[in-house]
Amino acid sequence: MKITILDRRRFMAQATTASAAVVVGTSGGVTLMSSEAAWAVPLKTVDEAGAKRLLAMIRTLYPHDRLSDAYYAEALAGIDAKAAGDKQLKTLLTVDARKLDEATTRNFADLPEADRIAVLKSIEDTPFFKRVANEMLVAFYNNKKIWPEFEYQGSSFEYGGYLKRGFQDAAWTGDPPPEASPPPYLG
Repeated sequence: MKITILDRRRFMAQATTASAAVVVGTSGGVTLMSSEAAWAVPLKTVDEAGAKRLLAMIRTLYPHDRLSDAYYAEALAGIDAKAAGDKQLKTLLTVDARKLDEATTRNFADLPEADRIAVLKSIEDTPFFKRVANEMLVAFYNNKKIWPEFEYQGSSFEYGGYLKRGFQDAAWTGDPPPEASPPPYLG
């Protein structure tokens, strides 16, 4: 049997490259943590298994490979906090979310992406899916921290609208041909 001595440098390199989220139980609830950029969010309503399950659900519904799990965890923390005062949402997050695991022989969070998509499609007409997917949509995309990742500057209404602030700033859209984009009417 070969024994490998793990020196400090190798340990730090391996620890910092690990990107899996870890859920830790505490006396005040659950804390969802990751070594990826060192983030943690406290959860009061959702347990450890539920946190992993719901984080996988958010990541599957709104996939952005370049975004850290921290953004998804923040969305989950927002929904979790809302559930503390909303009995129906609390039931959906704690009881109905178990249906994600019941729809398969393994933990939903451990499934490959294609299998997670199939499970979500099979429950998309349920009250659980509809409510939680909508809550996650709002909590995830209303997070101002992710807006720069999408080159979104936020609302422009208070600055006179998009024509004078950011209308053509999205570099990822490319420049349309001149005949497709006549000059705007500026009054």
